[in-house]
Amino acid sequence: MNNSGFIDMSSIQILAFFALVIIIAVYVTVTNNKRKQQTIIKKLKNGWGKPAQRKYSSEDYECISHYFKRNADENSL
Repeated sequence: MNNSGFIDMSSIQILAFFALVIIIAVYVTVTNNKRKQQTIIKKLKNGWGKPAQRKYSSEDYECISHYFKRNADENSL
């Protein structure tokens, strides 16, 4: 600040520089996170295939659980 109470030009330049550095850091962080997330999704899809499109009802899950309980001896590891 100068004597008149206003911010001088060099202070504005310094503030603008730090604001620009912070904006660039946030941008780089966000793009890296998106890139990592896309890489993880791609690896999961390659390893496990695409997710099922079918939506199972509660009755389907109940049937599956009863089947597993009936055949627990045969399916045990």
